[in-house]
Amino acid sequence: MIIPELLLYLFIVVAIVQGLYYVVIFSKLALLKPKARKQKNHNISVIICAKNEAEYLKSFLPFIVNQDYPNYEVILVNDGST
Repeated sequence: MIIPELLLYLFIVVAIVQGLYYVVIFSKLALLKPKARKQKNHNISVIICAKNEAEYLKSFLPFIVNQDYPNYEVILVNDGST
């Protein structure tokens, strides 16, 4: 009759060790902070189609040209102005 009691105590010890193992591993994972991603600035093209918009472009283009974005180009398409 000693074998069932021994197996019970062995099971309890193994369960406690496994529980402590999971607590230690998952607590370390919970404390990890994700690494900040480095923002990558993509090249941007701003395409403006304008037909007879000379006055509007005089007030609009400075806002486009004076952007803070580092990598961009402005393409102005004359759409058959008169």
